[in-house]
Amino acid sequence: MNKTNSKTGFTLMETVIAIGLFAIALFGILSLIDSSLSLGEFSENRSKAINKARQVMEEVRTVIENNGLSITHGADSWATWISANISSTIPSEQISVTFPGVSGTIPNPLPVKVNVSWSEKGKMITHSVEALMTNR
Repeated sequence: MNKTNSKTGFTLMETVIAIGLFAIALFGILSLIDSSLSLGEFSENRSKAINKARQVMEEVRTVIENNGLSITHGADSWATWISANISSTIPSEQISVTFPGVSGTIPNPLPVKVNVSWSEKGKMITHSVEALMTNR
């Protein structure tokens, strides 16, 4: 006669292996979620930086149209304008306006560079917008 074993279920080893596989899968999913959130935050900060750089560049363009190319009255006046008119929404954000290569006479076209820098995960990230401005 054949006796059938009526005991069914999982052994301790099968249970430990199943829990280990589940933990590995869960860790992988959580890593993907963390990476996705980090990339989302970086993309949001980059979009904000691009918009701010464009906004500052438009202000420079407006001032040039109203006052001519003699607007290179120093970084301090632009820093003052930026702090009064642009809200800081990115951690450790710094915005600067420079006129690369301008010393003495003002060239036509005038090179203008707007930098937006911020700190993210211990790294400094910079987005720059450059343009050549002319008198109309």
